[in-house]
Formats: sequence, C-alpha cells, structure tokens
Amino acid sequence: MRQTDPKDVYDYVSKWISFQERYNEVLPAIPIYSNIYFDFYTSELQNYHVTGHVTWSQAILQSYFGEPMEIAPAEEEGTEDGELMLED
Repeated sequence: MRQTDPKDVYDYVSKWISFQERYNEVLPAIPIYSNIYFDFYTSELQNYHVTGHVTWSQAILQSYFGEPMEIAPAEEEGTEDGELMLED
C-alpha cells in the first residue's frame, strides 16, 4: 500500500480491502459495538474491584500485582454458625 500512487484511490482502496480480508483470516477480531465496557486483566492484579459504584480510576488506586491467593471456604462464607466474620 505504501508503494501505491497517492492519486490512484481505486488501487489503494482495493489493496486496503485485500489487507482487511487477509487480516481477518489470519487474526479474527470480534468488534464490540455498545456503550458497555469490559475490563480484561491478569489474575496477578490483586484487589481490583470495579463495580457500578466504583470507577476504574478509584479501583486502580488500591490495586497491586502479586501472586493470586486462594481463599479457604470458611473464610469465604463466614463462620460455621452462618454468621459473617467482620474485620476491623
């Protein structure tokens, strides 16, 4: 495409379409058209909790990189009585 004469619009567009077709064959991309945003991040990013009430800029301040930690089932669900454990 760089070697195409700048005045030859038809040739440039033909090469651009060929490039796009080849690109989609080699590396398909799924376009997402909406006003909904998705955050994709590594499992090593800890303490990153974006919700409807917490924006990206607020959540990233408390985040850090580290090894993922597994939480024991008793810690997830609370005590055996069914009461939640609160930490100060």
